[in-house]
Amino acid sequence: MMEDNEHTHKDRLPSKKHEKVEFDPNLLEEYYRIQSIIERQSEDQYGNLCGYDDIDILEEQMFSREKFNSISKEDRCKLCNAILMFSENSHATTGVNNNGIKYNLLLGALKLTGRETDREFVLELEGLAGRSLKSVRVAVELYDLTYKMWSLNNWIKPYFAKEDYTAGESNTYNSDSYTDFNEEQGQSIIVPEIAGVEYYEYLKYLKEIKENANSLALHEVEATHATSPGNLQSILKDGYIVKSATEFSHHFEGDGVYCGILGSYRNWCQNSYGEEEGDTLLEFKVPLSQTIPIIVSYLSPKAMCNVLTNKLILERSSSLDKNLKVSYGAPQWLDEEKDGELSKWKIDMLKDLFNCEVELVKDEFNKDMLILDTKEPAIVWGSVARTLRLRRVVPLSSINELALPESITNDIYNRFTISSISSNHITD
Repeated sequence: MMEDNEHTHKDRLPSKKHEKVEFDPNLLEEYYRIQSIIERQSEDQYGNLCGYDDIDILEEQMFSREKFNSISKEDRCKLCNAILMFSENSHATTGVNNNGIKYNLLLGALKLTGRETDREFVLELEGLAGRSLKSVRVAVELYDLTYKMWSLNNWIKPYFAKEDYTAGESNTYNSDSYTDFNEEQGQSIIVPEIAGVEYYEYLKYLKEIKENANSLALHEVEATHATSPGNLQSILKDGYIVKSATEFSHHFEGDGVYCGILGSYRNWCQNSYGEEEGDTLLEFKVPLSQTIPIIVSYLSPKAMCNVLTNKLILERSSSLDKNLKVSYGAPQWLDEEKDGELSKWKIDMLKDLFNCEVELVKDEFNKDMLILDTKEPAIVWGSVARTLRLRRVVPLSSINELALPESITNDIYNRFTISSISSNHITD
């Protein structure tokens, strides 16, 4: 669906090519003036830690859209021009909101319009610019993906209870369920309700997440990874960037290598490591298909992505330039904090969503691990796994690269071989 939209968008763009919009300090000042009119004051002094679980997104969008529509036409045009400027000048993307908190200018400007999830707004901006605006396209899909991931994630928290329908236990759902009739199969099935949301309604929203992820998977974006000058020497010596330390970071999404995208963190070189030189930003391009991209917070939006790998391997070159070329290890979704009960309906949703075989095994820590026989890019199954609060999900194609104990690897392949044989037998 998204690929069709992508082609439709391109067909509707003006054919005339316009020059890049240069950064204009005067327009930046005008943007700050308009921001002070539209932006709602918040009591949260620590907006960089403010997630989405306590924010009514629809209410906030409606508020921003009404304020945006209430300003003069001239100011609306200036804000749109500022969005174009921010989208094409990633070297100058850090702003300060009404609470004195730093944020990404492009993301913040989009949020002021209340249309940060509106694909039609992208077309309007592209019509104004006379060309495709990749950064804006990515930002809008990223906002929509983040809002849905956080919202759906909150719906399923109550299902971390013992009485839930869990893998390996009795085949009965808890009391929050009802009987539905499957016309295609001609049989009654048990349908669970998830915090008041019916199974197929939840599945519908997961399909929208899949659509967002597939759209983002088409893009490669510039990224930055912050490290200390001392660690930089180790990175260049060893030839790889190791996964980020996420134990005490509220907004990190699973194990992986974290980097800023859409210009986020580019101007954030501070002395957070206690070294006089400050942080060092490594710069490289990353295909979003290999990541889980998120917007870190609501009050001070910044875009980052978790590259689903233990190591980003640097390609050897004669130059020690900070602009690196990287390759990727085996992708997997892993978050030790997601240790709740593994519900059977979650496994059913993975099967329904990806139309693939799913096997539950124990990993090297004797904890649940789900293996998916899917060709979907990592951003798709990773975003879904994060939304369903699953602890660990690995595609079958990556098993040999994970250095699992041989007994576990053999068990996995045996399970899928048996499954394949059974499937072929039924077909015959």
